[in-house]
Parts: sequence; structure tokens; C-alpha cells
Amino acid sequence: MHLFRFHSARGDELRGRRRRHTAPPTDLIESRLSVVGYSRRVAFGMNWDGVVAMKRPSPAKVGLAAERIGSHVVTWRRLLGLTAEQVAQRAGISAPTLRKLEHGDPSVTLETYLNVLRALGRLDDAVTALDPYETELGRARADQVLPKRVRR
Repeated sequence: MHLFRFHSARGDELRGRRRRHTAPPTDLIESRLSVVGYSRRVAFGMNWDGVVAMKRPSPAKVGLAAERIGSHVVTWRRLLGLTAEQVAQRAGISAPTLRKLEHGDPSVTLETYLNVLRALGRLDDAVTALDPYETELGRARADQVLPKRVRR
């Protein structure tokens, strides 16, 4: 292992170790928020405190659900005869962001999903679909007083 030292935009000295197979320290990308490096195995970031932060992968079910929702958005867009550019403009997002949503990228924000559903006229349906009192369990327990918190 080789040691490297890197000075951040604030002038703080960041120290770390790198293995022989990683990129040289000159490949580090400096930004105002973090210092990011890349190894062959994983991308990692270092915050100002020197803590390495790695993004956790999404569960498989989440990825599949995002893909299904994206395909439903594409189908609704085509049924309504709208182009991707029209939906993106109505939703107030960029075309690449809409493309990410339609291809099932789970990193798209909830606000983006809701704006696209509003642009397609399906926002009320999505809100109703998540209404707990529209399910059998919710209707069966409708007369019960719900606790403010659920403690274990």
C-alpha cells in the first residue's frame, strides 16, 4: 500500500491509503462537497471528516418495481399520444431524467415520479392506490383508533 495526501478546497489535508492496483492520486476528483476516488472494485467517496461513504445497492425487488413503474409510465405516455419531450416539459424535468425514470432507474426522486404522474393525469390514481382504507385490511380496521407511534 502507498500513502497519499490530498488537500481539499478548504485547505484541510486528507490522508488515505491506496493499494497498488488503484488509480494514482492524480485521478482523484476534487469538488466542494467531497473527494472521490475510484478503484477497480468500487467507487468510494470521502467526506470532509475523512469518512469513506459507499452507496448501498438497492434490493432486487426495488429495481424490478422501478422498471415496472417506468414501463407503465411509457405505456401511459404512448396511450395519451405524448412525446417524451412533451411529458418532460410538462413535468418540469429534463428529457434524460424522464429517460432514467422510464428505464427503471431507482435513483429518480419521488418528486420527479409525482411530477411525471401529474403530467400524465395519473397522480390522483397513484395517491388512491396507496390509500390504506382502500384495502381489505384498512377497511377492517377503520373503526380502530390508530396509535400515534408503533413501538417495539
